[in-house]
Amino acid sequence: MSPRDIGRAGGSASSRDARIDVARGLGILLVVLGHNDLFHHRFQDAYRAVYLFHVPLFFFLSGYVFKPADGARFLRRTGLRLLLPFVAVSAGAGALYIALRGWSVGDVIAGIAWGTGNTLPWDPLWFLPALFVTLGVANWPPLRALSVLRATLIGTALFALGWLLMAAGPFRLPPFVTTDHKPLGAPWSLDLLPLTLLFAGLGQRLRASHGLDRVAPLVLTVAGAILLGIALGAGATFDLNFRRALPYPLALMGAIGGIGLALGLAGLLAQLAPTRRALSLLGEHSLIILLFHSSIQGAVLKRFDAAAGLPTLLLAIALGLLAGMLLPLLVGRFVVRRSAVASLLLGENPGAGAQARAIDPAGTRTS
Repeated sequence: MSPRDIGRAGGSASSRDARIDVARGLGILLVVLGHNDLFHHRFQDAYRAVYLFHVPLFFFLSGYVFKPADGARFLRRTGLRLLLPFVAVSAGAGALYIALRGWSVGDVIAGIAWGTGNTLPWDPLWFLPALFVTLGVANWPPLRALSVLRATLIGTALFALGWLLMAAGPFRLPPFVTTDHKPLGAPWSLDLLPLTLLFAGLGQRLRASHGLDRVAPLVLTVAGAILLGIALGAGATFDLNFRRALPYPLALMGAIGGIGLALGLAGLLAQLAPTRRALSLLGEHSLIILLFHSSIQGAVLKRFDAAAGLPTLLLAIALGLLAGMLLPLLVGRFVVRRSAVASLLLGENPGAGAQARAIDPAGTRTS
């Protein structure tokens, strides 16, 4: 089976690219695993590997599947799907924090308006406005019409600007950090735009060049694993939410290697019907899993001690992972059959059919 055939596995030429759906499923699995406190505590090197690329992978995939549109259509299609869930879930979490943790209404409103991890009551939601801003810039017609040479030059400039902002830029100083030195970043993660746009742009370029159809999945897997391994061996760390990329070039190399590894594995797993169906289902519901996995997994893990023996610890990690994915997935199945709730939480048209309401963080489809 050729790479192009793998891309069409499970459907016709006009269907979604199975490799991308599987890669999205792998990505959301890694997001949930990365928020597993027991995994973080006992398997720190593996945790660092996950954080090198799991969030960059989603910006990359969103760029890969993104379909440019005029301003009004972009706001209806992408803005609605990203910002309505962001506001709705943030407001709901904020109401709980007001009731249970003593937050003020002003704190909640200011946190939602700023929209980064350390201002929100539900910190994983920072990804949604950041992705909206990234795709909004990627949707700008002059950027869409770039030649390969100009795209390369702009990519290099984004790399350098991202380095400046991450390492020693103005966003390291008040008011862009808290009193205990936690990074706030710029509103809606504008300070991360050079990096998020770089990853999304790489995704756009790979799709335009049909690169996934030209490289065997096994070759991509091995090459990605080598780059990721070099970065890990050099002690690289990467966390967009906490504005950490050290050492910067190696951190980005690790992110790109991890993206290649995920794409290669997705190409291999897409050839197997059971794994293709399971991971595609997770990918289809990645937004609802992103919204609710943290609290569900956290509730499960509270019952376990990080000092437990290895068999118990592995069981706890697995249970937390399964709960963090499967329960939100069931919620998603329930939500998509309740159009009013789907309209509020998922930014979907209440009149759309069930298939059209499939959850997609980028608000886009591959074809």
